[in-house]
Amino acid sequence: PVCPKKSHYEICSSGCASTCYSLSPPLGCDPVCSEGCECDDGFILSGGNCVPISSCGCTYNNTYYQLGEVFYPSGLCNQKCVCTESGTVECNAFTCGPNEECKVIDGVQKCQPVGSAQCSAAGDPHYMSFDGQAFDFQGTCTYTLSKTVTNNANLVPFAINVKNEKWGNGRVAVTKLVSFDVYGYNLILQYNVQGQILINGVYNNIPVILEDGKIRIYQHGIRVIIDTDFGVQVSYDLVYHVIVTVPGNYKNQLGGLCGNYNGDKKDDFQLPNKNVVTDATVFGASWKVQIPGVTCDDGCGGSGNPCPPCDDRKKEIFKMDNYCGFMKKVGGPLSACYGVINYDIYINNCVYDLCASVGDGDILCQNIQSYVAACQVAGVTIQRWRTDAFCPLSCPANSKYDVCADVCSSTCAAVTYLPKCPTTCSEGCQCNDGFYFDGKNCVSMETCGCFKDGTYY
Repeated sequence: PVCPKKSHYEICSSGCASTCYSLSPPLGCDPVCSEGCECDDGFILSGGNCVPISSCGCTYNNTYYQLGEVFYPSGLCNQKCVCTESGTVECNAFTCGPNEECKVIDGVQKCQPVGSAQCSAAGDPHYMSFDGQAFDFQGTCTYTLSKTVTNNANLVPFAINVKNEKWGNGRVAVTKLVSFDVYGYNLILQYNVQGQILINGVYNNIPVILEDGKIRIYQHGIRVIIDTDFGVQVSYDLVYHVIVTVPGNYKNQLGGLCGNYNGDKKDDFQLPNKNVVTDATVFGASWKVQIPGVTCDDGCGGSGNPCPPCDDRKKEIFKMDNYCGFMKKVGGPLSACYGVINYDIYINNCVYDLCASVGDGDILCQNIQSYVAACQVAGVTIQRWRTDAFCPLSCPANSKYDVCADVCSSTCAAVTYLPKCPTTCSEGCQCNDGFYFDGKNCVSMETCGCFKDGTYY
């Protein structure tokens, strides 16, 4: 078996191990030994973890809490307590913040956020803010997609940046890199870099678990997900489409290209100084991240620098069912989503991109894929839309395409730990029976690597 940190396997492990709660075996415990995991010398059980005796937690109202654990003893979230290093419990009066309610989720009672919102960057790049404002911005620098701009002590601060590069005719741009700063880590997903993520400048194989699950990085279909324990999520297909999800308690706390998330899309073009403008290029440029020595520009679209036009004849062609119009085809495989996600914006983006790429078939498929991803995030069941002749998805050996591919729970790492996987679908390549995903390919169990302390080798 795989044993937790600071423990080891024993063929005759005591069934009555000492715990922080009592510092002695529990009453009525059966001392008969059996194989299992046992804490290393000098360590003792605290919950399910082995810790030094000096790091034992606290007992409050006959309930044991681990060191540093925050809890709400009344069940009403009107009192917030923490187990301190001195072994005592400190409690203070507390109330849930705006867009939060006191309830139990996944066995934990606390102030839980109400609702959530998504922001996306797709194509060259088309943005959709948390409040539903759609706009194009063709800057080729690094920009803040979203970050906390207030000092709310009850919310975890974060910053998500995107780096854009010139593409096609050189006058438009696409997203080439997504950076996520949270909990002291800098996490970077890069264009077409499969199976790996940069963490503080060092490549790590996916999946990765950091800080005992505060951050989880894993493959979900064709997308890579960075999940946090406070509800902010980044999803990137490593090619064309980024989705950021934030919980409702971050309303009025954010700034960046994704907007201020206040429920009003009319004021989404808010600059860092809180002034509101109407020009998307001025707005986008204001969220530029200054990087010394980097040459870039804020792209077309500003005054005196219009973006390349698309003539009406091409637009009509690209709106047909065999092009972008596929996304609204009557009775088509995506029809279950028509009433949930507005396809008009995606079709307009698709037409724009095909004009800029002179009808590139891959660009068409990426645009449809972006719409499919948004539908699946919303929980819509999508029918198979790819065929061998239309937008085929190339899969590695020992795998096949599936519109709802279970990659997360069929990885090599998942052989030795139980991953927490999304309940929504994501299209991708599903390993055949008897094979496991190692981050790039589907391999036999004998060829799988090792997963230890949250890292896959």
